[in-house]
Amino acid sequence: MTLALAALLAALTLPENPDQAEAARTIGATNPIHFDLGKRPRHRRETPSGGTQPAITMAFHGGPVQVTTTAYLIWWLPSGQTLPSNYRQVVTNYFNDVGGSSLYDVLTVYSGSNGQITNSVTPGGAWTDTTAYPASIGYDAIVASVKRALAANPGWPPGLGSQFYVLTSQSAPVAGNQFCAYHSFFKEKKSDVIFAYIPDPVKVDGCQTPFNVSPNDDLDVDSATTSINHEQAEMASDPLIDAWYSDSPDKYVKGSEIADVCIYDFGIPLHANGANFVFANGDQYVVQALFDKSAGICAPTL
Repeated sequence: MTLALAALLAALTLPENPDQAEAARTIGATNPIHFDLGKRPRHRRETPSGGTQPAITMAFHGGPVQVTTTAYLIWWLPSGQTLPSNYRQVVTNYFNDVGGSSLYDVLTVYSGSNGQITNSVTPGGAWTDTTAYPASIGYDAIVASVKRALAANPGWPPGLGSQFYVLTSQSAPVAGNQFCAYHSFFKEKKSDVIFAYIPDPVKVDGCQTPFNVSPNDDLDVDSATTSINHEQAEMASDPLIDAWYSDSPDKYVKGSEIADVCIYDFGIPLHANGANFVFANGDQYVVQALFDKSAGICAPTL
């Protein structure tokens, strides 16, 4: 492949939204990708003729959804790299709790070319990647970590039923360092591998929980599970980035997925510790609402 062709193919993967496209260029993304940019800058919006802002809607673009999902955790922690003591347990508990909840139930209004999303999430296991970090963790480095996990765990199947989450340490050298998280996919033996990268979110302004509340007594993990909540919903409803996203004429809204349009909707904390969502077993989290296309609102009510 010539350099010119490689550059053209890379350009074709960039999102149309300018902020998304810039983030993709920064990390060297070579496949379709979508970022959680958190507290995005307030750009001047071009007002359409008639003087009104476009309504937020979700449009279907013909692709598949994740009807059911099994979540696999990849803890990329080389020697000497650490996370807060309760980080892994709180993240693991989230995946044990979310399936069957009213939060995940919002996704069941979305169907794709392969059927309708069901309120079903299964924890698939975890693996620790001890490979040393590169000087800068870009897109290819995250893909390589997922490939190492698949090679080390032959029982972890790629395909539309699986989600792979790569989580790195507080001091990981994240390329660009301008996003909260992202999701993307790549091909492995003709199957789609759908993955998300969740770096330490407190290092980026706007990626922390609202007002830095922390029901699990650690801002890092409470902010990380908020990012996981965001990416999980968008992977399920738009796994190959060709299913559900906005066709708004506003270039800063165009391409927004179902968590983006509700990114500031955290409702009112239920508890003094800041938790706004309590799962059936009592585990407490800070989550954001998701866009319910049937009702045209952010849901559930938080």
